[in-house]
Amino acid sequence: MDIPDFKQIFRKYYDKEFDNYDIEKKIIENESFELKCNKKIYFNEIKLSKNIKIKLENEDKSIVYNRFIIKDKSDIKMLVINKGHLLIYNEILLDSNSVSNFEERYVNYDKLINRSELIIEKENSKGSLNQYLLEYGNTFSVLIPILKVTNYSSKGFHGSKIVKILPNMQFYLNSLGINKKDIERLIFEDFIYI
Repeated sequence: MDIPDFKQIFRKYYDKEFDNYDIEKKIIENESFELKCNKKIYFNEIKLSKNIKIKLENEDKSIVYNRFIIKDKSDIKMLVINKGHLLIYNEILLDSNSVSNFEERYVNYDKLINRSELIIEKENSKGSLNQYLLEYGNTFSVLIPILKVTNYSSKGFHGSKIVKILPNMQFYLNSLGINKKDIERLIFEDFIYI
């Protein structure tokens, strides 16, 4: 498990403060998991051949690196709720004759930088990467999707959708008698359901 060079991956979004963070490494095999991030660099190597659900919550300033190694057929659903400064890098590697559907859902209240790479180097594989981002208020978000297919017998797909809830939209809904808590509940029930 080699840690990548985050300065190179995130470039201008990388803060020098991250150089002093502790690194927490995990190997995860075929299980869903939750992670509450807090001023660390998290490195997760996830080996799977079935469905998995991931929930990440960040309240502070963190880096999360997930390396997925896909064998056979897998559906991956990841929900990220960010209330701090989060850099997240997902590397999805497909093995031969494998199929993967990777769905990322982000709820951002602050600063979120995401780079996701779907890498299909082996033959007869098919992968999709779908990203959904809900920005709440005046936030800063960057999604960097990368699709690498290096052979003629494999296929890769990508899609994304961004929804931004601005203060004036919230004010309008409040004027109709819908309070902030109900607005969040209505949006979240539809958006973050995984």
